[in-house]
Amino acid sequence: MSTFMAVAAVDLSRAADPAGFVDALKLPQEPVPYWIRPQGSAHTRVSLYADRGNTWLAEAIADAPDWERAIIALDHDEYGGEHLILSRVDGVVSRVQHVFLHWDGEPGPDFDEVALPRLLPAPTADGMLNTPASWAAVAALYGADPAAVERAGRAAAEAHEELGTIFTPFEGFWDAVGAEYPLELDGEIDGIIVP
Repeated sequence: MSTFMAVAAVDLSRAADPAGFVDALKLPQEPVPYWIRPQGSAHTRVSLYADRGNTWLAEAIADAPDWERAIIALDHDEYGGEHLILSRVDGVVSRVQHVFLHWDGEPGPDFDEVALPRLLPAPTADGMLNTPASWAAVAALYGADPAAVERAGRAAAEAHEELGTIFTPFEGFWDAVGAEYPLELDGEIDGIIVP
């Protein structure tokens, strides 16, 4: 079974219109179900699940208006995966955390041949952004427990061991910031975006 997919939890300010955000997403391929849930008094969360969205969902979110922070899991099946946390301030998108998960912990010989997303300039030669400074930035962005974010960041070195199991390699990052895998949310989906 192929696991090429992407999931995201995108937080909008409570003043933003979730329908406007959803309508602004430019999705090139598959229909994408979404869920809208309040997140305390400050945010509304739009969660997305995209089969085969691993090469385009992150860019679609980055190009959309009216969001403040996003956690994104890109499952590249046999090519590994990517975990991203992005922020958007005054229309400028920044990569706060970016972790590549490779089988056996290292990129395979075919990794560079895959059309993986190249979202924003890479901060390091290997594209990784998973440092104590990024953990502190993630904790501040989400108001999360800094120790939980640090544990997730440190566990990234072993997260590749869970590749092949849907969503499991990304779960620690999501738990640390209080995000849920969209297919486990309570209640019905709120809609389906049709490209």
